[in-house]
Amino acid sequence: DRAGSVQEMETRGPSSSRCDGSMFVRWSMAQAGVDAGLTTVTQWTANGLLPDEETAAATPAVSRGVGPDPPAGGYRPGDIIFFGHGPGGEGHDALWLGNGQIVHCSSSGGGSNIRPLAGYVAPTGWVRWRTP
Repeated sequence: DRAGSVQEMETRGPSSSRCDGSMFVRWSMAQAGVDAGLTTVTQWTANGLLPDEETAAATPAVSRGVGPDPPAGGYRPGDIIFFGHGPGGEGHDALWLGNGQIVHCSSSGGGSNIRPLAGYVAPTGWVRWRTP
């Protein structure tokens, strides 16, 4: 279940037996009190805080980079890494854990898993929230 307020998501795990990337990112970010958005489309715009464009952008709350390269200084735990951000199957995202690892869910039913970013699909961008 993707819907629900951030406050509701802070007190429960994803209730669907099928988890996808954006659902997992939404739930995970809610644990830090951040409403990242429902889908990769809204997560790319930081739930409306950034323009829906293929450009780097920043506000006091969130920043975004475009392309396969990490931000200056490297990824930080909790950065959202995108592998496309279109509707439906055109978008996928994951969270950076550190030490070269990402965690994500697959809509194909594989559940959540941790894997190296190296050797996976090349990132198309990243979003970094500054948590409250």
